[in-house]
Amino acid sequence: MIRAALLAFVVALAVAPGAAVHAVEMGDVKLARKAGVGDASIPPATFPHGVHRVAFKCTACHNSLFPMTAGVTPISMEMIQDGKACGACHNDSGKVTFPSSVANCARCHQ
Repeated sequence: MIRAALLAFVVALAVAPGAAVHAVEMGDVKLARKAGVGDASIPPATFPHGVHRVAFKCTACHNSLFPMTAGVTPISMEMIQDGKACGACHNDSGKVTFPSSVANCARCHQ
């Protein structure tokens, strides 16, 4: 329910005349996988930047977790499980959001 409401809000912002947020800031980002790294049968993760952008200020992630330049931070499931990168929020505590667990693979790997 909350996800649907956030998505509706994101779409409304994206199509609103004079919207202050650029379309690239609102879209999904397909994370590239390095050749030969990881299980090729698992699709690369898709990061819903728009949903995060609506819910948080840029400084929640940039520059503490990720630089403003796309693609310069390598991300692995090991990093996430160690509480780095996406794992800073997507962890077992559940205080911020859903954990990055085997039960939730399809939420990112679509």
